[in-house]
Amino acid sequence: MSDPDLDSDPGPDGPDGAPKKPLWKRAWFIVTAIIVAILLVAGITTAATQVATIDAQTAGTTQTPTPTPPPLALETPSETATPVPTPSLIAPTTTEPTPEPTAGPTAEPSPEPTGEPITAPTIEPSPEPTTDPPAVDPARFKTSAGKHLNDFEKGLNAMSTAMTEFNNPLVVANSVKLALNAKQLKGLDAPENISEEWNAANDALTSLVAEMKVVVKAQDYPALTNLVEAGHHQVAAMRDIVARAE
Repeated sequence: MSDPDLDSDPGPDGPDGAPKKPLWKRAWFIVTAIIVAILLVAGITTAATQVATIDAQTAGTTQTPTPTPPPLALETPSETATPVPTPSLIAPTTTEPTPEPTAGPTAEPSPEPTGEPITAPTIEPSPEPTTDPPAVDPARFKTSAGKHLNDFEKGLNAMSTAMTEFNNPLVVANSVKLALNAKQLKGLDAPENISEEWNAANDALTSLVAEMKVVVKAQDYPALTNLVEAGHHQVAAMRDIVARAE
């Protein structure tokens, strides 16, 4: 015997024989579809709003509004405007001949001067001022002469010391130094009140130095001692002359 449960084939609508609902008619599918649709609409709306906001901000920062030109003013013909006359109403203008200029009185040329020519006075060059030679400063003369006389007297003392030591080379060196001091004294310009005495004293000193050279060459110390003493007297006399310089 066959089993009735196995022989009976349930229908496509289910075991209970009730027909199955399509998928799109089921409740859970409809609820899910509604939720998805709401989410899509909300997402699209939010995206559109953000895009619009970004476009508005970009347009506001990059675009500057161009000013609209003012409307052109329409010119209306003025009621008080002066009408332009037509060519037929304009009177022809007549040109009058300009009168020729009448010649005025002619100016006679001024007579030439008959007087003698005026010559400018000649300016003679002024003579150059003559400058007198500068006078000798007595104070300066006294200072220079006193210095050289001191040097000459030191040379005489050194000469005496060298003779006592029988140092002939030092005697010769001192004689040369005395000749140099005598030349310096003779080169000084003395004031006018003592110039003659000063020149005479320098000539005597020069002669004394020349005699010393001869004696030094001969190594005659006794004669040289007398000349050294005479040199001291000559220096004293010249100091007296220098003191009277004015």
